[in-house]
Amino acid sequence: SVSMVIIGLAIYFFAQDIALFFNNPMVGPVLQVLAVYSIALQSYAIVNSILVALKMIKESSLGSNLQNLLKLVLTLGLLAALGANAIALAVAMAVSYLLAALYMIWETTKALKWTHIKEKISLASYAKMFKEVFPFGITITVAGIFSYFMTYIDRMLLSLLLVSDVNAQIGIYSMATTLAIVTILFGSTITNIFLPVVSELVGASNLEQLKKTSATALRWCLFATVPVTVFVIAFSGLILRMLYGAAYEPGWFVLALFSAGVFILQLGAVQRSILTGMRYIWIELIMTVAATIVNIIINVLLIPEYGINGAAAGGFFAFVTITILSQYYARKYAGFEIPKSIYANIFAGLVVLAILVGIQAATYGTLANLALIKDPANSIISLILNKTIIVGILSLIGAVGALAYLSLVNLLRLYEQEDAAIFRKIVRKTGLPDALVEKIAGLVFWG
Repeated sequence: SVSMVIIGLAIYFFAQDIALFFNNPMVGPVLQVLAVYSIALQSYAIVNSILVALKMIKESSLGSNLQNLLKLVLTLGLLAALGANAIALAVAMAVSYLLAALYMIWETTKALKWTHIKEKISLASYAKMFKEVFPFGITITVAGIFSYFMTYIDRMLLSLLLVSDVNAQIGIYSMATTLAIVTILFGSTITNIFLPVVSELVGASNLEQLKKTSATALRWCLFATVPVTVFVIAFSGLILRMLYGAAYEPGWFVLALFSAGVFILQLGAVQRSILTGMRYIWIELIMTVAATIVNIIINVLLIPEYGINGAAAGGFFAFVTITILSQYYARKYAGFEIPKSIYANIFAGLVVLAILVGIQAATYGTLANLALIKDPANSIISLILNKTIIVGILSLIGAVGALAYLSLVNLLRLYEQEDAAIFRKIVRKTGLPDALVEKIAGLVFWG
C-alpha cells in the first residue's frame, strides 16, 4: 500500500506527460484526480490493515461505515455547492477516505499506545526484524505494483485501441467495473475477519482445524455474496440506467460479466488468506503476473472488435486465472479442497439468476420508463423521488431473489450446524432475547 501511495504521487506529478504519451491531453486532469483518490484510498488501506492485524474488527468496520457515511454526506453537499460534475464526486470520495483514515489512526494509536512507549529497541533487534521483513515486503510491493497495473491496464489499452468515442466508452466502462465491486463487499468483510484466525492456526501448525475453518469461511463468503451478485447481473442494465442515466446503460454487459468475474475472484479469497497466513507471498506475485498477462492478451485480441465488452472479458479471465491458481496452491501447501456444498451453492445461485432474469425481462419496459412523480420542470426533487421509488421496487425484487436463494440453501442442505450456531452468535450481539434469537435462527436455517 505504501508503494501505491508513491505511485499515486508519481502519477499526479507526471499526469500531463502520461496524457501526451497517449495523445489525449484531456486525460491529464483526470489522472491527477485519480492519483489523489489513490493516495487517499491507500492511506486508508494501510491503517485498516493494521487494525485487522490487531484483530480490531469492530474498529475496522466502524471506519468502513464512517467512510461510506462521509462519502454520502460529502457527495450530496458538494453536488449542491458545485453542481453535478466529476470534481465534486472525486473530492467527496477522496476526503471520505482521508477522514476515515484519521479516525482509524486514532483507534490504532490508542491500542498500541505509541505515545507512551519508553523502552528502547536495540539496533540488533531492528536488523534482525529488517532481515526477516524486507524480502517479505519487497515481494508484497512488487505483487502490489502488478496488481495495480492489472487493474488499470484495460483502461490504458482501451485508450490506445478504441478508434471513436474513446472518453465516453472509458467512462462507461469505469463506472460499470467500479459498481461491480459492490457485489463482494460483505464477502470481503468475512475474509478480513478470517485472516488473523488463519495466522493463529498456521502458527499452531493446526492444519486440520485450518481446513475446517477455511471451509466455513468460504461457505459464509458465498452466503453473503451470491444473492447480491445474481441480482446485479440480472438487472445490470437497469441499475446503470437508474444510477447514472440512459447513456450508461450500454455498459450492462460489462457490469454483468465483471460482477461474475469478481464473484469468481471471491471464491479464491479464502485460499489466498491461507497462503498469506503461511507466508507464501511469492505465490501472490506469480498469480498477479499470470493474471496480468492473461488480461493484456485478451484485451489486445478483443478490444478492437468488441470494445469495452472485450476489456471486460479480459478482466473476467484474469480473475478466473487468479482463483484457479489460488486453489491449486492452497491444495498443494495446505491440503485444502473446495467442499462439494460450494458447487451446489453456486448451482443454487444460477437457479436464482434464472428467476431474476425472467423477472427482469417481464418488468424492464415498465421500470425503465417509470415516473410516478410527474414534474414538467424535471426538478432534482422529482428525479430523486422517482429514483427512490425504482430503488424500492428493485429492493423488493432483490428480496425475492434472496428468499429464493435462502430456500434453496435449506432445501439442498448447503449449511452445517456450525453455520446456524455462528448465526445465533451474530444475532445475540444485537441484544435480542434468546427466545427471539432462536426463532430468527429457525426462520433462516430450517434444520
